Amino acid sequence: MTMKTTIQSRREAVTLLEDKHVLYIRIHNGQTGMIKQTEDGIIIAIPNEETDKVDFRKLEDIEAFEAFYDLTLSKPGTLYYNQA
Repeated sequence: MTMKTTIQSRREAVTLLEDKHVLYIRIHNGQTGMIKQTEDGIIIAIPNEETDKVDFRKLEDIEAFEAFYDLTLSKPGTLYYNQA
């Protein structure tokens, strides 16, 4: 059984990404986005309700993710991962 676990800090988010966890973003409209680290960088996929498509954004490294986190994800309950 998997359990949604809220991420409490930027440091925890970075550690989880480095350990190859997929992170999920709770969007204000109730939809869910995804963040995953790959060999090419960190991929962010967020549903766009205006176009009914998924917007992809690639961040080059952890430092770019940290800046994204500070600007976008620092509100509690926004970011979580599935814990087995």
